[in-house]
This record gives sequence, C-alpha cells and structure tokens, in this order.
Amino acid sequence: MKLTESTLNVLNNYATINPNIVIKQGNVLETVSGAKNIMASSTVDTTFPADFGIYDLNEFINAIDMIDNPEFLYEDGNKSVIIRSEDKTQSIKYFFSKPEILVSPSKPIDMPECELEFELEETDINNIKRAASTFRSDTLVVTPDNGELVLSVKDIEDKTSNSYSIRVSPSKCPEKDFRFVFQISNFKFISGDLDVRISSKLIGEFAIKNTESKYWVALEKSSTFNK
Repeated sequence: MKLTESTLNVLNNYATINPNIVIKQGNVLETVSGAKNIMASSTVDTTFPADFGIYDLNEFINAIDMIDNPEFLYEDGNKSVIIRSEDKTQSIKYFFSKPEILVSPSKPIDMPECELEFELEETDINNIKRAASTFRSDTLVVTPDNGELVLSVKDIEDKTSNSYSIRVSPSKCPEKDFRFVFQISNFKFISGDLDVRISSKLIGEFAIKNTESKYWVALEKSSTFNK
C-alpha cells in the first residue's frame, strides 16, 4: 500500500484537530476533537486494508516523511506496519495503538434541518482568520441584514472592540432574527471554497467544494435563534 499526497494532506489536517486517529478499513478517514466540538470526514484516494489506531499522528506522519517513496507492509496481525522505501534500503517498524484507548468518532453526524445556507470562498476564510489574529478575537458572529449575511470578527463582550466584517448572499435564510456564533480557532479545514449549512440546533456543516471532505463545528451557546 502507498499513501497519496492528497491522503497525507488530510492526515496532516486531522492532526491539527486531534493527535489520535483510528483508521478504518476502506477509504474514509474520520476524526473528532477531544472536546467533541469538531468532527471531520473525508473520502480519500487511498484504501486501507485494515483497522488500526495511531496515538501520535504527527509522529506517524514524520516517520513517513523520513522514508523515500514509502510503501506500507502490515505485520503481526495488523498490530504494526513496516514503512519501507521503494528501493528497500530504508525501513521503520511502527506499532499501532489499541483503538479503544483513542479519541475517535463514535457514530456519524446526523445533521439536523439547516435554516441557513451560503458559500464562502477560501479567501474569505483566510481573511477571517487573519482578522482574528490581528484583533486578537476568536469570535465570528453571523447575522442577517436586508437579505444578506454579515460575518463579523469581533469581541462580543466589548462594544468598543475593533472588528472586521464581510457580506455574503445566502442561498437559504430564515425570516426570523438570529445570531450564530463560532469560535474561529475551530475552523480547521483543508484549503478550498466552502458550502456552509447552519442549524439552530447549534451545529454547522462546512463542505469543501470539489472534494469529499466535510467538517462539523459546534456553535457557541451564546448563539440565538428566534423561532
């Protein structure tokens, strides 16, 4: 077995969400944060032959990077793997962890009805993160305004704080008033434009366009929705 570059990109991204991962047989990778407020799922172009657990995903990725053109040979009843160079001059024996001691998704997300839907370009997300760093504010507030949406990076506890806003047009928007609040530090997505769906049940879905990668992020309890 070999890992493609796109699969490694997903694994690198998932390491920012959770240092543990349980990889299931097949071609779907999933992870969940320790606080259970971020979950992700990606269909990748690598098929894994067995279930196994990685305790330190960054270490595993760094081990792979040490080997030129690595290939993977499972051993010991899938308790370990030999990471070997294509010319067989380098090798690493890497032991897996028991899945039951790792933090991993227990079941798929059953997304509730979403009252709000819109698109975000990759540059929008990058600007939101840049504003969060500049103004030292980790809060994104989504509110309606005359048929548009205003996405504001600001400190909601300080009315005199500096802020950054962008306006986008929703494809679906409730007539009721709302204020959806996210922690920007939870936006740990791979690069790409986004299809965004938000539910008043305090969960948002972020699908990366032209991929089979999705992220689910919990909203903050300060969010409001007038039914």
